[in-house]
Amino acid sequence: MEVRILEVRLAGGTKAVWRFSGEPACCCLELIEKVVIPEMLPDMLPVAAQVSVGCAPRTPDFPAGWRREELIHLSPEASVRRRPDGVVEFLLHRTGSDELLPLLPRIVWYGFLPQLLKREAVVAHGALLARDGSGIVVCGPSGAGKSTCARRIPPPWRALCDDAVLISNVGGAYFAQPLPTWSQFVSGELHPVRIGETVRLSGIYRLCHSDRERVNGLPPAEQVQILYRQFYDLNHMWRAGRRNSFWRSLNEAAVDFAFGAVRKVPVGELECSLTGEFWKELEVLS
Repeated sequence: MEVRILEVRLAGGTKAVWRFSGEPACCCLELIEKVVIPEMLPDMLPVAAQVSVGCAPRTPDFPAGWRREELIHLSPEASVRRRPDGVVEFLLHRTGSDELLPLLPRIVWYGFLPQLLKREAVVAHGALLARDGSGIVVCGPSGAGKSTCARRIPPPWRALCDDAVLISNVGGAYFAQPLPTWSQFVSGELHPVRIGETVRLSGIYRLCHSDRERVNGLPPAEQVQILYRQFYDLNHMWRAGRRNSFWRSLNEAAVDFAFGAVRKVPVGELECSLTGEFWKELEVLS
């Protein structure tokens, strides 16, 4: 059976590893590599998270030997659990390319669940704008203007991603890494990202449409809500029908992560127009 590996460098000098077994799973990897630039990382780099992607027929309930408290996801297309050894196991039940496409974000995002449970990382809905080794996450729901901001940012700023970002806590310091824009499969405009590119996180700002450019401070409770909401919005599949202890633990971990992050990273609101130089407001703060 064919086995292929995807490795991603994480902040803090560790890596996440995905192992794809069988033709349908390897087909998923080929699709993922259209939006992720693969890296060959040293064997001695510690493994922080592992994902196993394979294939198995759909069962009436969930695969034999699985326990309900391990379950992450269950659908006609795939079953996912976190095994007792911490590995996230992903079983594909269907093999058509159209059926595989919606699973690709989950295959990548679920790889960071072990870190989330340890309060070490969270996947959030936002654009990552980088300058001089530091990064700003500009966030908001779909249509808020994240992609527009990413397109408009001038050098020496760089837009590392415009839709999803991995935020990591390494010993109390916070870092950000780009994640793919999965909607690019629909548009056909694929721009692969190098997930392993890490910048120091210097701010998280919620976009607000305005006729001017200005950064506003916010009370601590609203700062926590902003970061938690970006986790919640992006991972909307995590909020429905989840009653087992695993999902409750994930939700608690996301809240704890947000509380810790706002103590170390500025969080506020960015008023932004369609024509103004909003990045100058961010440069003053960085």
